Amino acid sequence: MNAHGTFDAPRLKDFIALGREHWREVRIALSALLARDNPTLRDDATLRQRTLVPQSDARMHLPVEIPGYTDFYSSKEHATNVGSMFAIRRTRCCRTGRRCRSATTDAHRR
Repeated sequence: MNAHGTFDAPRLKDFIALGREHWREVRIALSALLARDNPTLRDDATLRQRTLVPQSDARMHLPVEIPGYTDFYSSKEHATNVGSMFAIRRTRCCRTGRRCRSATTDAHRR
């Protein structure tokens, strides 16, 4: 497995760009390291201390930056219901708008 140092970056964009085969390799390697029967972390307190963060100290980070979003509707009825909610707001003299981009999140584009 060679993730090319992508985990040193603040976001996972470069790792995502490596593709599914690399994701799979990393997932398999991490699962193996964390397996109960694997002595690598289990029996090495120093390595555990360097690599694992206590859950109480863990902070959530945004793994990717998405400059916009695409709003998908699951059905015609869903789209109609959402549209009617915006129509109701417009009749109350409220301005409505959505900041969207019609695109998919694709790490290879940039």
